Amino acid sequence: MSEFKEEIYNKFRERYEKISYQQFDQVPFDEFVDEITNELQITEGKNFSKNYLLVKTIRPTKKRWIKIVTNDKKSLYNKEIESAEIFYDKVKSGELPSSKFESFFGVSNIDEYRETLLKELKKWANDDNAFLTDFKYLDSLINRSVMIAIKNDIYLYYFIFSEKQKVNITKVPKILSELPIDTSGKIDYLSESQKNNLDEDLDINIVPTLDKLISLEGDEKDEILLRLEKKTYLEIKKGGNPDKFLDMMTQIALLKSIKYLNSFDTKIINYYYNHFENALTGKPINKTIYEIRKELNLPVSQKYYEDIENSLAKIGSMNMTYNLNGSKLYGNLLSCVIYEENGVKKARVYLGDILKELVIKDGSFEYDKDVFNNLSNMSQQLAIWLQKRRYGLALGKSGNIDSIETKTFTNAIYFKTKRVDRIRNRIIECLEELQLKNLIVKEYYLNKKIDVIVIHYIDLTIKERKKLGLLDDDMLVESKQLKEINNAKFIV
Repeated sequence: MSEFKEEIYNKFRERYEKISYQQFDQVPFDEFVDEITNELQITEGKNFSKNYLLVKTIRPTKKRWIKIVTNDKKSLYNKEIESAEIFYDKVKSGELPSSKFESFFGVSNIDEYRETLLKELKKWANDDNAFLTDFKYLDSLINRSVMIAIKNDIYLYYFIFSEKQKVNITKVPKILSELPIDTSGKIDYLSESQKNNLDEDLDINIVPTLDKLISLEGDEKDEILLRLEKKTYLEIKKGGNPDKFLDMMTQIALLKSIKYLNSFDTKIINYYYNHFENALTGKPINKTIYEIRKELNLPVSQKYYEDIENSLAKIGSMNMTYNLNGSKLYGNLLSCVIYEENGVKKARVYLGDILKELVIKDGSFEYDKDVFNNLSNMSQQLAIWLQKRRYGLALGKSGNIDSIETKTFTNAIYFKTKRVDRIRNRIIECLEELQLKNLIVKEYYLNKKIDVIVIHYIDLTIKERKKLGLLDDDMLVESKQLKEINNAKFIV
């Protein structure tokens, strides 16, 4: 018996068999577990992940069950309160000493007892590691509900167990494959004409947003509109200090100095995206600027503290509009506030609508953390963009060879130069790096005559094929036999 099956057997078998004893059509527990794990191996990644399970099933079920037991006067929950009320009535009448009530119920009065019971339920509901079958009043529910709960708990246990088996990975939101990124960190957000317009404005709020329209090349012909809200940007930059940047010329200088979305910004976006657990509860991620710098492994330098603040102000004040798979999307990546508390500068950050949706749907690319973090900035961005194209070819059943015009690479990287030869040379350097790291690129060659780079992508792993929905039942059997080759981390 595998380690996973053994843990499942010990945790859920007794509860399952107690119910199946009353229902003659139920299969043995071993078969029940096999059915569920086979389903999971086929469906995992097809918009069905731990996050999806928590948001769409487990949390709503917990809320519904609490409502059922608290509203049903005959439930075990209300019977417990009723017993305590009878006991407490005897205390009030002098029939029993209050110390007996306190020693028996652990509180001094009936109101505290009600509050304690409700607090226990809320604690269970808010704990994403607490299973449905850990519900204190499970016996108050109908057997069918409990049987479904066991199934969902095994799903959850599967995801928790699988996470323990995984290598150290980093997740990159797919949205970063839709945006050209300045990997040099030197390109200004505003054009020269926009800067001149800022100088001419008597009131900085006449135009509330600073807009930048990005036109994509080649087969991705589309446009992305970035809108930076000036007022929001300046408010975040003030960091809770109302006397900061009062002078109009200083504000204009700040706005002129904003850089286009760059590799440092993607580092910040990835950092918060990988702290996604708060996004699912709607809670902010509160960190000091010092903690953020330390966790990003940045050098101890005032420059990096300022870079973090500048990046948060930029991302937190920017909305975007773009088309994805035929649908128009609008929203922000992060919402944030920078403030001081006891002399320490902190950032309170929420994932924006776009990233939140990607977290729930597990809309990310995964990379070995050490390999990805050791790539150059440009190679990182190219790895994200090429992964999107690689998956697109697989979904379109178009093989794994991609022919890309040199100018199309500007959809991935925002180059300052317009010289095609320089762009081409930089791209080839990155492709060489990815090939050496055995990441995405198997081999490539340049057709100079038509200015096209042909890339032969690495074959999809079993895990990737599952995630893209390209693995059927027959292939799943094959994947078990190829476990070592394809690094399938969990197969029972």
